[in-house]
Order: sequence, then structure tokens, then C-alpha cells
Amino acid sequence: MRRRTKRGAIAALVAAAALFGAVVSTASAERRIGPKVHATSNAIFNCLGAAKCTFASVKLPQTTGAVRSRITGTITRWRVNVDLGSGPMRLQVLRRTTNNKPGVDNDEFEVVRQTAKQTVPSIGPQGIDANLKIRKGQFIGLQFPNGTRIAAFNGAGARFLEWVPTLTPKDPSEHSDFQAAHNYILFNATVTR
Repeated sequence: MRRRTKRGAIAALVAAAALFGAVVSTASAERRIGPKVHATSNAIFNCLGAAKCTFASVKLPQTTGAVRSRITGTITRWRVNVDLGSGPMRLQVLRRTTNNKPGVDNDEFEVVRQTAKQTVPSIGPQGIDANLKIRKGQFIGLQFPNGTRIAAFNGAGARFLEWVPTLTPKDPSEHSDFQAAHNYILFNATVTR
């Protein structure tokens, strides 16, 4: 009887460890692309008069966040700090097609997929649910119209790219029309494996 009890106890411990491992692995399979989106900002950017544009952060200050997805998975939520306007806007998944080293200023990007248009209810930080596939190494972009302004932050070493007019799925890859050094846009996405 003791042997059966020990075996039962061991089986229970193994099951508990497996369950704990599953919980830990689920939590560790969620990753953020982009910086934290907070209410404060010290810069704003818009579409420079174009009807629509796409922004993408390609470098962030150390410890601020990653600019590319570290896992292949699904974007389940994205956030943006809107300074003015209500959109509509889209989150885009971008693939770098040409890597002209050093740096990213002359690299070319294309849109792989994007969310439906989303009108935001108010200014300030907004959270929006999504269901958008992304592969490891891909970037995120934010498409929004003229008249909407997005909050940004100055940060040493940061850089974002802007495409005017906007990047659109199935269009050929392009290098950006404008680069902003030492600035990053306050938008991000949560990827779950």
C-alpha cells in the first residue's frame, strides 16, 4: 500500500510540475514589440500633408523594447498614444526585403498584412484588440491619415521611418521617404505564441 501511495504522490507531483511548466511557458510566450505606451510624450508626428502615411520604429533606446518580433505568433493587442484626431488607423506587419548595411535608412520594407481600419475613441493611450499573424524578425508599422497626430518620445539612438504616401499590401517594397533620428513613436503590439 505504501508503494502505491508513493507512486500516486509522484504522479501527482509530475502532473503539478507539468501544469506549472505550461503556465510558465504560456506567460513567457508573450512578447511586446515597441516601447511602452504611456501618457506622457515630448514630440508629435503627422503625415506631412499626405492623405495617409506609415510609421515604423526601427531602433529604440536600450531597454526600451524590441523593434522586431522575437517570436512567430499572433498579435493579439496593440496600443498607440494619439495626440490629435481619431484615425482611422491600422497596425501593419512589415517585412524588410532589402538590408543595405550599415543602418536602416536605405533598407526597403513591404506590408505583409494589416488590421482592419480602427477609429480610436479619444486622444491619449488607446488599446485595440487584434488577430494578426507575425513571423519572427518582422516589424510593425502604424498607418494613419492626415489630420491625426501620434505622440512620440526623444531618445538617444532611436530612429523611426515614415513612408509618404503610405505602404499598402501587395505594393512593391520601398525605402522610407523620411527618417527621424533620436525619436520613437509611442505604439506597440503584443505577440502571443
